[in-house]
Amino acid sequence: MADHIADLMQNGALRLVAFVRNNPLRKHLVQSGIPVKDARIVEFSAGAEVSIVVTQDIDLFEPQKKGCQSKERHKIIHERKGKICKMIEKELKIYIVCCCRVEEFLPQN
Repeated sequence: MADHIADLMQNGALRLVAFVRNNPLRKHLVQSGIPVKDARIVEFSAGAEVSIVVTQDIDLFEPQKKGCQSKERHKIIHERKGKICKMIEKELKIYIVCCCRVEEFLPQN
């Protein structure tokens, strides 16, 4: 596994970055309805200057809809309809996307 990680780093596919904790940001995210564990993901992403978070976790799209019907959940995640993902994009310039749409958000070469 260490060789695989080293290869990814050498190819530029993986890089280590330092980040600064941002407690006010995490507090703002939690107050917006994101569970603490998910707010940490966004906080770390912002601190590491990540621009895309790939997830199927409804909490990063619309946490109030947790437990909704599967069809509604799929629509929220696939169409990025949640108010939380829109807030994160607007305030932090981080795109919250599902795996089936990630290519749309990758930089074009």
